[in-house]
Amino acid sequence: MMQHLAVIMDGNRRWAKKQGLAVFLGHKEGVKAVQVAADFCLSNNVKHLSLYAFSIENFKRSKIELDYLFNLITQELKNYLDKFIEKKIKISFIGDKNLFPEQVKPEIELVENKTKNLSSLSLNFLFCYGGQQEILLVLILVLINY
Repeated sequence: MMQHLAVIMDGNRRWAKKQGLAVFLGHKEGVKAVQVAADFCLSNNVKHLSLYAFSIENFKRSKIELDYLFNLITQELKNYLDKFIEKKIKISFIGDKNLFPEQVKPEIELVENKTKNLSSLSLNFLFCYGGQQEILLVLILVLINY
């Protein structure tokens, strides 16, 4: 039985462009993919889900897009908190927390604190990570989850 599923969250902008939509709408659609992946894991007794959500390289995007992404993350964490608790999903953000945008930090801390003792699924968002950190992050995931 699979115990850990890792997904690279990539292609939201390409998807939106192929649909003739603004790239921002691709990011919004990506939020739905998180829910689908989490529901899959819960339905199949997969205990750990790790989503490569935002790499350091993503900071090269335009300020407008970054502002949109960080506002989207903050808003969706607020929207989904009750669902996380109801489904007993523990949320962790793993990456260089010094790089986390200031407007996102309070919401991340709130969600992590309110879900830290839940155990149906451990949902890890890899956030502000780089290629050199990737191996270390995988090791950290293994250590904290097993």
